[in-house]
Amino acid sequence: MENRPVPIVIAIAVGVFAVHAAVASGGGYLNYVSGIWLALGNDLQHGVFYRELITESGYGGTRYFPLFFVVIGAFMRLGASALAAGWLASALTAIVLTSGMYTLVRGLGGTRMIAGLFAACAISSYFVQQTLFEVRADVLAAALNVWGLAFLLRGWDPAAGRRAEPTPSAICFTLALAAKVTSLAIPVAAVAGLIVAGRLRLATAVSWRLAAGGVVFLALVHWTSDGRAIESWRACMFAGGDAGGTFGSILDGYFLQITRYSHLLKALLALAAGAIGVAMWRAARDRSASGWRSAGFIATLFAGATGATALLLSSPGTVPSNQMVEWVLIVLVVLAFLALVQPRLARAVVVAVSVVTLWASWQDVARLRQTWETRPTAAQAADRERLLARVAAAPGPVLAESPLWPVVASREVYMLDPFALRVVMQSRKDIERDLSGRVERRMFPMVILQLDPETAIGQSYYPHVNFGWPLMEKILVNYRLESHPLKDVYIYVPR
Repeated sequence: MENRPVPIVIAIAVGVFAVHAAVASGGGYLNYVSGIWLALGNDLQHGVFYRELITESGYGGTRYFPLFFVVIGAFMRLGASALAAGWLASALTAIVLTSGMYTLVRGLGGTRMIAGLFAACAISSYFVQQTLFEVRADVLAAALNVWGLAFLLRGWDPAAGRRAEPTPSAICFTLALAAKVTSLAIPVAAVAGLIVAGRLRLATAVSWRLAAGGVVFLALVHWTSDGRAIESWRACMFAGGDAGGTFGSILDGYFLQITRYSHLLKALLALAAGAIGVAMWRAARDRSASGWRSAGFIATLFAGATGATALLLSSPGTVPSNQMVEWVLIVLVVLAFLALVQPRLARAVVVAVSVVTLWASWQDVARLRQTWETRPTAAQAADRERLLARVAAAPGPVLAESPLWPVVASREVYMLDPFALRVVMQSRKDIERDLSGRVERRMFPMVILQLDPETAIGQSYYPHVNFGWPLMEKILVNYRLESHPLKDVYIYVPR
């Protein structure tokens, strides 16, 4: 199963990732979602675990689960700045991911070199790297699910002398849930796959442990937040969408549309489908019951991951890149499982994964070059520092679409999540009236937007993504555009 070029592939992937991470640390990938995670961590550092939806000091509301910002808050407690804490949390996430993929392959019987190849491939795709550099929780949730699968699958071949470990598997799945609610789809698909494979005892063992872990997690969060977390999640549920809109988006085939824009995703889809097809063909040819069980497991796992991804992409305001992370990693799990359960296919799988790793790394080089060429000039860096100084010195609360600016300027974040706020205001008209009233009274010395709402792009963006158009109309009536110091910063001041 060893291939001589494998160490070279691993070295290239790790080297490109390291350089990409160094360049990305200049902040080129950070956006308003990054700011939300940092603001949540900053709140926790100051003793606030989930804000109330409305207080005199601002607005809360978020659909994010806590584990990732708890890690950020812990680094802040240790003395790291907001940005440094975010980078450290992402670096820790990368370690969790690579070690999880390595452990999974080793547990299935793979050599150290092949395990290293799959670990390198896990961090090589642009989807994973961009999400890490944006400081988001998606990779952490996916990485913990990989660890859960690693404990679950290590006993698949009894002849290898290893046994599945349902307790640590369920713990990892529960931690993944604590990072991102939708990550629950993977353990559910895995349990369904175990049932299809006839491993009912293991499926039952993992299921009840995961259910118990989920109950303990929700109870702990409810208790430590005094009920604010559950209130926030309920207010932001489904992102303001409805069942009809979600179903329609799924029927539109948005998942397949995404693969059209990425040849890498298309190749991974073909590899996974081909791997499952070959496994079924071999099982039929050999009349192997164990072969059918293995094929049934990976087919169910892959179908569950694909269905969950299609559902996620149908949610309003969803960014495709970060939602593809878990799907990409499950494809690697499928390939690793096939290669190690059916050794005759191992060399072909190793070659395919090596090609994918090099392909993804080449795409990262292109992204790296683009990021380097568009890095801030000295003048733009000075403009950024002046903006932060101005936010820090503002005589009153700053209404910033991106919480990144106030949190980096060491100011209290007045409005946590502009997307969640729009969703909350759809059902909480008292909050909409309160914020509209503050805008009409011109309470804010500055309003910072990411787009110009008087352009066609802004007029299509704000009604459906952040803030909502009724609020934006009031901002335009009571505030005027004063300056546009950075490409995603529009400063409005009272008229």
